[in-house]
Amino acid sequence: MKTPPLLARMLGLGQRAVLGVDLGTSALKLVELATVPAGLKVVAAQTAPIAAGAIKEGKIVDAPAVGEALRSAVVASRSHTKNVAFAIPDAMVLNWTLELPADLPETEMEMQVLLEAEKNIPYPLDEVALDFTTTETTADGQAKLFVAAIRRELIDSLEEVAGQAGLTLKIVDAERFCFERVHPLIFRHVPKSQEGQEGKDSAAPVAIMDLGAANMRFYVLEDGQLIYNRDESFEPLTQGDTPTNAADPPAPQKRNDPPDSPDHRDGLNTREELIARIDHLLQTFHNSSQKRIGQLVLCGGAALNPLVAKRTEAKINLPVVLGNPFAWLEKSERLNHKRLTAMAPFMLLATGLALRGVH
Repeated sequence: MKTPPLLARMLGLGQRAVLGVDLGTSALKLVELATVPAGLKVVAAQTAPIAAGAIKEGKIVDAPAVGEALRSAVVASRSHTKNVAFAIPDAMVLNWTLELPADLPETEMEMQVLLEAEKNIPYPLDEVALDFTTTETTADGQAKLFVAAIRRELIDSLEEVAGQAGLTLKIVDAERFCFERVHPLIFRHVPKSQEGQEGKDSAAPVAIMDLGAANMRFYVLEDGQLIYNRDESFEPLTQGDTPTNAADPPAPQKRNDPPDSPDHRDGLNTREELIARIDHLLQTFHNSSQKRIGQLVLCGGAALNPLVAKRTEAKINLPVVLGNPFAWLEKSERLNHKRLTAMAPFMLLATGLALRGVH
């Protein structure tokens, strides 16, 4: 058996500051955080457009174009950090759990992980990068391991993008872990569990709906842990998944056409269809789990339309807010705080990545 490279940078905490970079289909978002006495500080936050077709279905097709977009974002952010963290779609990550004796030497643990990988991975092991971390040690001395694997070609394309921008790839993460990590920054006060649910005194599950340029991602977390997620393709209300002019995010477009015009009806239908899909995802989760969401956070491009949050709240009868991971953090004096607030709904994933570089 040929040993694949163990990707020790996928799981666990980072060792130094990193630029958290979320690569969308039409734009990238960049965040850098730092530790300060009061907690965390936003050091840099920037967006930049990505050339059409450079990223398709989560895969990098044109690394030089993506690298140039990243380079321009770094320059505009005025960051001096040279290490970068990227996220990859959950569907591109294989993962499983494994129990081994906790006192097993690390080299032997690695060998056991590789043996299990041969059973779980449907392609040659020399084409993958593996990583594992201990999530729990039981009373009887068993270590519960979480194992993750991704295709080596994905790592190679991300390294090429980083190199094009003069950066070094330090961390690769799955999107689900980024949303788990950023969860405490956006949910400060969560409603208690609904009557009839097990554990009335615990916090109710909370949901994040990421409305991107090509799809909508739905995550449900309970006690900070992901318990449900689903992706759906959708055509959002904005032209992209982030502002193309990073220095001046646009206000949501106003519709001045008459209420009975075809353009007005098309916009209304698209918005109502989006809200209907959000409601459907919430109902699907409830039917499968018998749990009710306590709060919904919207993020991404379509979330900027003020009617989406307002009408979604009326439809689902739950608190609906725009995601803002920066609300409780200190901000660098060189940042435009008004602009930072406008950018915030786009920055959840990038912030979750940037958290890998702080303790």
